[in-house]
Amino acid sequence: MNIYPYPKVLNMIRKMNKMRRSQRKVQKQLENAGFLVYFKPHTRWDKDIWNLFDGIAIKDGITYYLQVSSNQFHKMKPYEEFNAKYKVPILLFNVIDRKGIKEKKLI
Repeated sequence: MNIYPYPKVLNMIRKMNKMRRSQRKVQKQLENAGFLVYFKPHTRWDKDIWNLFDGIAIKDGITYYLQVSSNQFHKMKPYEEFNAKYKVPILLFNVIDRKGIKEKKLI
């Protein structure tokens, strides 16, 4: 018997679990590389930092903004515009189950 009678609720829970699993993989990789990492918890009403980033990482006094996605990278245009305006380093990660992590840097 399924404790969630509504398929939409079950689908939402699966997506959130996949997102958290992807973030944990990226966090582990960055912490092994010497970063201090913070991922903002998602709630129903408040999801991302400035509607763009999942978290922040700090290393050697430099703050990096993080975006983690599953299966494919998000569209680059909003990140390129943010980077052009504020000149901050951005790390974009794509986590694919059983294939590993791909990374893009905007500095």
